[in-house]
Amino acid sequence: MNAIIHHVNVTVPRSLEAAAKHFYGTVMGLSEVPKPAESKGRGGAWYQLGPLQLHLSIEDGLGESCISKRHVCYTVANLG
Repeated sequence: MNAIIHHVNVTVPRSLEAAAKHFYGTVMGLSEVPKPAESKGRGGAWYQLGPLQLHLSIEDGLGESCISKRHVCYTVANLG
C-alpha cells in the first residue's frame, strides 16, 4: 500500500487561536487556504505547506477522558 500524508491537524485552546495563527501564518510563513463552508464557523485555519496541509483546529477542555480532534490524514491509492 502506498500512502502519503495529506494533512496534519493540530489543536489549540480558543484562547491561543490568535497566537497560533500568528505563528503558522507570520512566523512560519505558511499560506492560508480557504476552509470548506461547513468548517468555517469552527474557527482555526488551514495552511498549505508544499504538497501537504496543516489544519489548525480549536479544542478546549482537553483532559484525560477527552477524545481529541488531532490527527494525521493519509491519502491512499489502493487499500487492498
